[in-house]
Amino acid sequence: MAKIGYLGPPGTFSELALQYYLAAGEQRDLEPVCLPSLDDVLAGVDRGELAAGLVPLENSSEGAVNRTQDLLAHRFTGLFIQKEMVLPVEHHLLARPGMTVAAVRRVLSHPQALAQCRGYLRRLLPGALEMETASTAAAAAMVAASGEPWAAIGTRAAARACGLSVLAEKINDCQSNATRFVVLGRQDGEPGAGCKTSLIFSVADRPGELYSALAEFARRGINLTRIESRPARSRLGEYLFFIDLAGHRQDAPVKEALQALAARGAGLRLLGSYRPLEEGAGKAPGRGAGCGPGRAAGCRSGGSSGPGGEGCCFAVNSQAGLEKTGLPERNGDGWPHPAYVPGGEADRAAGVCRQEPVGPGLPELRRQIDAVDAQLVDLLVQRMQLVEQVGRLKQAGRIRDYAREEEVLRRAGEHARAAGVRPELMKQVFQLLIRQAVEIQDKSGGAQV
Repeated sequence: MAKIGYLGPPGTFSELALQYYLAAGEQRDLEPVCLPSLDDVLAGVDRGELAAGLVPLENSSEGAVNRTQDLLAHRFTGLFIQKEMVLPVEHHLLARPGMTVAAVRRVLSHPQALAQCRGYLRRLLPGALEMETASTAAAAAMVAASGEPWAAIGTRAAARACGLSVLAEKINDCQSNATRFVVLGRQDGEPGAGCKTSLIFSVADRPGELYSALAEFARRGINLTRIESRPARSRLGEYLFFIDLAGHRQDAPVKEALQALAARGAGLRLLGSYRPLEEGAGKAPGRGAGCGPGRAAGCRSGGSSGPGGEGCCFAVNSQAGLEKTGLPERNGDGWPHPAYVPGGEADRAAGVCRQEPVGPGLPELRRQIDAVDAQLVDLLVQRMQLVEQVGRLKQAGRIRDYAREEEVLRRAGEHARAAGVRPELMKQVFQLLIRQAVEIQDKSGGAQV
């Protein structure tokens, strides 16, 4: 079965967006695969291990997801946007039962979620420290595992899965908060009504060059729905421009504009022509709608909809919020889908889950560990390279800076404690790193980590 990757762990907004996409029925036979980072999602598609990947592209409050844009511009240049969908996003403040808002001393969440709730945090939790995590679901899990006065920003589904209480509802500063997700693959989309095209281009550093490039679209009556710049990573002051426009790349006006842009010598990269998911497409009329025989739409191989296919789940619809679909109550890893609701009508309306999570299978856990290990090795290599550069700048003979070493160990212990890891264990790891750094910098003429 073909696979589609998304940013995990279970309980993220990415998983909700994926349910929305699968419930629309256009790609029913895709097996969802939960991955630890956006890099892993796009790399899996690029290598052909995944048929598609779903990633966030921009938020109505905080703008572009820069990591996604940079990966598409600089690393995964052979991927194309095939579909987009807009997911309404509501953030809630989550904590262990018995905790009060006034008692919270640290708030954990994904950087985008923290930014989207910054006004609330400043008003009601001005003294609380903020801690960034890989996802909102990861934040909820860390809060549940800690005995500290912490809270997480996340979904009701994450709260239920982790046994947390909702201290405050809808704390996002913008009540119309929404995130745009895109599905990427290795082929461009087919022409059709209502298509959009996304592209990246650069222009020469001359007066009026950007104006002239954009005029190619204006004179052909092409509506630009988005324009944004990112550093070109060549030198300071050079930028790439990300543009969304109405129309397919094969439409005559769009095709002419792109040809004219290329003729001007502009660097041009097509991100894809695609149709947005239609309004309400992810809304199923009732339980089991759109499901294949014996298996609900969007479930992983090995998943079950329960006896008689009675399991139900929720997919997000931009007008109606959470609507019942035929998704299974658990995915192939054994986790409840984040919005599965076997409880009463009040729980259904709230979109909460009363199932206790069952851990993912051993092969999936090992695969995720292997991915994390690879990232750790990359980071350690980067650290050693930086250590060597510091050594070259040090005065010859100055081998150790014990105050600096103590500071490194102290910070490592604090970060470990905040993440729910034994500080003594983390300090042992960093002591090994410091010894290795001393050896490297001793050869370079000095040593300070």
